[in-house]
Amino acid sequence: PASQPVAAAEVHIAGPSVEDLTCDANGAGRADDLIPGAYTILGHAKGFRDGTAQVSVNPAGPGVPAAKAVVQLRDATGDLGVSVTGQGGKAVDGAAIEVKDAGGASVAKATADAGGRATIPKLPEGSYKVTASAKGFIDGGADATVVGGQSNQVAVLLSRANLVIRLPYTVADSSKLPHSFSLSSEDGSVSQSRKLAADCWAGENDQAFFDFGILPEDKTYSLQCNDGAQSYALFEKIPFAKLQEKLGAQAPATKERPRDGDDPPVSSSGGGARVAEVEGGP
Repeated sequence: PASQPVAAAEVHIAGPSVEDLTCDANGAGRADDLIPGAYTILGHAKGFRDGTAQVSVNPAGPGVPAAKAVVQLRDATGDLGVSVTGQGGKAVDGAAIEVKDAGGASVAKATADAGGRATIPKLPEGSYKVTASAKGFIDGGADATVVGGQSNQVAVLLSRANLVIRLPYTVADSSKLPHSFSLSSEDGSVSQSRKLAADCWAGENDQAFFDFGILPEDKTYSLQCNDGAQSYALFEKIPFAKLQEKLGAQAPATKERPRDGDDPPVSSSGGGARVAEVEGGP
């Protein structure tokens, strides 16, 4: 860049004489005993675009100044600013960000700050794929182009993932699975119930799933469990973030639902009573 020396730049001198040299820490180099004539000077350095300059070398003699040429190299890297938001434009704090080049190789990783932002410095010019992930969201991505010498920007939008209750079960204790779960918000705007036969997805690895879909984040929730004989509270009036932390969240799964009235699928092995566990989504 202008007025800033580029240390260790490589220089190729082409003309009546041909010579190659490497500049010092001050971006300077010297070639002696060149044959007089017109020359093209090519400068090259990692992270910069090649630059050229023209110079004429006069015959040496008393009072004849040495020929000088200044080669300007343009920065071929740029910063990439990434912003990660959820639906509604709310920043996603702590989102994990990854940048991959056009060939799919990972070139940088970062974590979004409280404002959902991160800066990836000095990426070579080119096209990139930026992805972001965060607990409770479906992974999102966006394409980005980096232009050297500029501060480039890209926005990644994440969609809220479904809230899922996951219960382990086996043949021995499948009959003890809770009959249903009821989820409600304190203001009454959300009220959902999931029954085992109608709403349980066929699980993998002895897992039953109760999917409550995408829930508003600005509410407090209570979760009731009904085992067929009685109802009892699992959580009462807790914020969405705490509910998400306790129960987990995941993208909508692609699993075969059992038909209404069917018994839930079970494993062929016996087992202890693990049904009391309420775990996060996978």
